[in-house]
Amino acid sequence: MAVKAIGTLSEIRKYAWITQKLKFFKKGENAYYIDDSSSPENAIKFGESYYQKVEKASVVYIMKMGKPVKKYTIYRFLNLKTLPVQNNIEVVNRFYTNLQPQQINSNQIL
Repeated sequence: MAVKAIGTLSEIRKYAWITQKLKFFKKGENAYYIDDSSSPENAIKFGESYYQKVEKASVVYIMKMGKPVKKYTIYRFLNLKTLPVQNNIEVVNRFYTNLQPQQINSNQIL
């Protein structure tokens, strides 16, 4: 399963490069969204903004000593209708551009 992400470089880290390599998002694609239960309304609002349909796929609990300590809700987003803004890809492109090898002259070597 390919993992693509949307967000700033500091939010999604290595997934920005993976998303770029996979050619970002394509209309008609489906996706899963994992919400850490801090704000489920944001997941639904995000999904409805970009996808034709949003479904709750599953709920996963992290248990400690037999009691739930963390809840994750997994949403299924169906049929991407509008492409998300590609700011994270633009940031990655600028980062790569700035990583070009630099010339080092002998005065810079200690």
